[in-house]
Amino acid sequence: MSFRNRTGDCVVEGDFDLLNALVKELGRDYYVDVGILGQERAPNGMTLAGIGAVHEFGSKDQKIPERSFIRAPLRDHQYEITQIVQANTGVRLETGDIQGIFKDIGIVCENQMQAAFDTSGDGKWAPLSENYKIRPSGQPVNDASKPLIDTGALRKAITSRVGVN
Repeated sequence: MSFRNRTGDCVVEGDFDLLNALVKELGRDYYVDVGILGQERAPNGMTLAGIGAVHEFGSKDQKIPERSFIRAPLRDHQYEITQIVQANTGVRLETGDIQGIFKDIGIVCENQMQAAFDTSGDGKWAPLSENYKIRPSGQPVNDASKPLIDTGALRKAITSRVGVN
């Protein structure tokens, strides 16, 4: 909405289009999903999301310990996540790009989750047991010192998406 008001020699002009767009965007109910959102399957037929859930919470038979690559990195690094997202928030607000803020949140969270694979969950993950250092084919895993990164498929499956209710 633009306006122009003239009173004598005084002219007041304004354009509230960006402000109106920002107010409209702020009224939307955005959310971000982060994790293994696709339906890709591992060679054994399980979905990567299913395999991820087993590792995130541990197996019921306790043969696979909990190795949180979703909850723990977000919980333990929320300060860093907030700092990184806030760095772009001003520019996003100036342009009315509220959805962009949520995209930034998703990308930063993806990065934190993926970093957990490099650090074995900040050093908190249990090491692989001897039973899991060799594949059923008899071949050794690529790096038995780092759980969950043998093929990289689980790590690569982490993604995010922004939605609106």
